[in-house]
Amino acid sequence: MKRHREPELMDDPAIDDEAHTEALAALNRVDRLLRVHQVLYRCVRRLSPSHTVSVLDLGAGGGGFLGYLRRQHEATLMGLDRSAFALGRAKRWHGSGIRWLCGDATRIPLA
Repeated sequence: MKRHREPELMDDPAIDDEAHTEALAALNRVDRLLRVHQVLYRCVRRLSPSHTVSVLDLGAGGGGFLGYLRRQHEATLMGLDRSAFALGRAKRWHGSGIRWLCGDATRIPLA
């Protein structure tokens, strides 16, 4: 299957705050319904069964996975997204126990 790289609605700089919030919430909801968070969590557990792990979520969006992981596993968590708006919503929804970083996943702004 060929991947089509087309901009998402959330990538449109003209998107209004309400539509952006709804899109982020919908992505979090779909991930929960499809149990994406649980599948990824099992992968994290296999990599670090000792309960201490650091996770960087590239393209964190609304932060659903990191919020789930924080409730399940002792971890140092960071979410990176190029949308400051999305990160603001993620922080509001999932708390400040996660470090949120605005940046481009193709040029990760970390040492």
